[in-house]
Amino acid sequence: MKINLLSKPGTYGEKDLQDIEVDDSLISDISHNFKKDFESSHTVKKAKVRNSKKVMISYCFAVIILILCSIYYQLSFNSKSSLKSENLMSLIEYTIDSGELYLSNMIYNDYSLSINLVYNSDSVIKDEKLKTLINSLSDESSFNLNLSFDGKNQLLTLQFPPFIEIKGNNFDDNTNVNYSSINTVSIDSLYLQLMNILNKKKIENFHLYQDQKIGYYKLAILTK
Repeated sequence: MKINLLSKPGTYGEKDLQDIEVDDSLISDISHNFKKDFESSHTVKKAKVRNSKKVMISYCFAVIILILCSIYYQLSFNSKSSLKSENLMSLIEYTIDSGELYLSNMIYNDYSLSINLVYNSDSVIKDEKLKTLINSLSDESSFNLNLSFDGKNQLLTLQFPPFIEIKGNNFDDNTNVNYSSINTVSIDSLYLQLMNILNKKKIENFHLYQDQKIGYYKLAILTK
């Protein structure tokens, strides 16, 4: 005799067991779920994968820009023009000796040179000696010459484009010039101080400007 706890109360024989119907209300939901096919009933959620395509394109674009800038800088640097320091000193000496022309500002930094000259008379513009000294610095196509007025003074500005190198004459670099800060330079010692800087094989970056309050010049070596 077999006893089925899911059937109705009573005693049943072995043959009767085949005809017994189990009450579905007595079967739990878990049992029903086990009867179902697992693969058909199981829902797989697709994982969201971040699209890195845009990030990769942006990265490649940035690398290309850096490479192009590097190539442009290298080509421009290799094609830099040169300027002899002795020609520059000749122009400075002429401005010091002139009564109608004087040096107001000069800066040489990262292979770029800018010179400001103040003139008191229009006759300076027609001065053939001055034109010769200016043209001796470099080809006319390699710098810009501008005349302007800053409200107080008439200015003659020489602006050299980037990648111009000042070449000195002293290949031994025997001259030692130490500038720990901005130094005050008188008009009498201006030529000598600049010659000490420009007479080296490798010209350091420097800035010279006139302090109109005290009438002296300020000279400093620019450090990178």
